[in-house]
Amino acid sequence: MKPGVVPLKLSIVIAMAVLLSGCGLGKSDDTAIEWGVFKQLGPRGIKLVGQVDFCVGAPEPKIGRTKTTYSGQQVLIGLYLAAPRKTYQTEKCLGVIRAVYKTVTLKRNLASVELFDSNGDPSEPLWPD
Repeated sequence: MKPGVVPLKLSIVIAMAVLLSGCGLGKSDDTAIEWGVFKQLGPRGIKLVGQVDFCVGAPEPKIGRTKTTYSGQQVLIGLYLAAPRKTYQTEKCLGVIRAVYKTVTLKRNLASVELFDSNGDPSEPLWPD
């Protein structure tokens, strides 16, 4: 093999890795939103808040589902809108940022876990702050 020449199979593997890493492993979810902690509600309950660009006259944005994953004392939570983002916008938009809230009850006490946003920066815990 000549110096500086990448074999065809290796270049295909590299291209696939770059493509998949840039596309969230091939999945694109326009309903995923980042969140923060709004307030604690008892030992296992927490109210989360996210932001959505919203146009006056469009349907009100709502959280459709959550995904909670436990790994040791780390808990990853994902918030997902009930519909794609474009649903909450119109052509002639007087846009505002709208807060959406979701209450989550965990299987463990908040005092014994760290919460992470699975749709945001996973390196920094959002709870405890």
